[in-house]
Amino acid sequence: MNILIITEYFPTSDKKITGGVEARAYNVAKVLAKKNNVVVCTSLQSGQKSSENIDEIRILRFCPSFEYSSTKSLAKRASWGIAMALRLPKIMKKHNIDVVDSQNYFSYPCSLVAKMLRKKSFATYHEVWLGSWAKNTGSWLGFLGEFAERIVLFKFAILGVKIISVSDFTKKRLVDAGINHKKIAVIPNGIDLKKYGTKKETKKKDSNSICYVGRLVEHKGVNDLIHAVSLVKKKIFDVNLTIVGDGPEKKTLEILTKKLRLENSVNFRGYVKDHEEVVDIIRSSEVLIHPGTVEGFGIILIEAMACQTPYVASSIDVFREVTEDGKGGLLFKVMNSEDLAEKIIKLLKDKKLYSKKQKEGKELVKKYYWKEIVEKIEEEYVK
Repeated sequence: MNILIITEYFPTSDKKITGGVEARAYNVAKVLAKKNNVVVCTSLQSGQKSSENIDEIRILRFCPSFEYSSTKSLAKRASWGIAMALRLPKIMKKHNIDVVDSQNYFSYPCSLVAKMLRKKSFATYHEVWLGSWAKNTGSWLGFLGEFAERIVLFKFAILGVKIISVSDFTKKRLVDAGINHKKIAVIPNGIDLKKYGTKKETKKKDSNSICYVGRLVEHKGVNDLIHAVSLVKKKIFDVNLTIVGDGPEKKTLEILTKKLRLENSVNFRGYVKDHEEVVDIIRSSEVLIHPGTVEGFGIILIEAMACQTPYVASSIDVFREVTEDGKGGLLFKVMNSEDLAEKIIKLLKDKKLYSKKQKEGKELVKKYYWKEIVEKIEEEYVK
């Protein structure tokens, strides 16, 4: 098959992967390219070539350029998506494309164009942001995103575009938004297990160290985590938290850290470009924390388990689904700093429980191999 994958961001290597959408796009393209002709259309970022081949994938990058972000540059990202949709017929004709799979919001208009051109059209859906755009982006332009997503989902429903959802939770939200459940296939995200070998698993973890990896936006609940750290310190004085990520809430979180006198216990690392460095931070930490209230999948929990690092995560539907009700870690009451602190202390102090969670996680990640996941995606394409 000749397959076209469209995504806002596409890394130049597996060391430059920055988020869940990019990880999925890169790994799916890489595995598909072993048996198919794969073309990727993406945005042109600073220092990148407009066209190149990586891992047998043909990559085409287009302007307008904009900084990497999930919540900023909304106008430029929207204009890129519209421009891609207009370019699509010419690209599809030149590369004799059979299947089009758009990977995120601003690439979804391409799936509509492909459907109207009577090609196999798919949209990979990570999160439904209906009702949350303004809050998640922290911008009045979020209302435009809200309007655009409603229009796109309405068009998907009318035209019958096939949707690949990363979780049952996201599928349910899509059905609530008017998509026929028969038009949705649930195929989860995965991880590249080659990054998590036996040697890496045995790397010594820093005592009483916990970490958070993700965007610093309100719905990620990092403020609850910082409050929890102040409570944990009463029982474990030398607990230390590393926060990896950036976002509009960073300044507010830094102020909260100072207010609670946690400057020596909380380290803001900022945005870390090298994914291997992020993995090293997770691997050397004793516990990973994810206190989010809104999520489409939560790949970071899978990565933590692959690193043999138990997690403490909020007990939201999608996390219960992905972890099979808490295998590999502990779940805490949503937005409850006291319960979060209690679960952190429990994992750090109870070595028997800690070892049990490590073993559970090591077994659970086996279902998230990219090879098996891409085989399911390819089956949908063939149908």
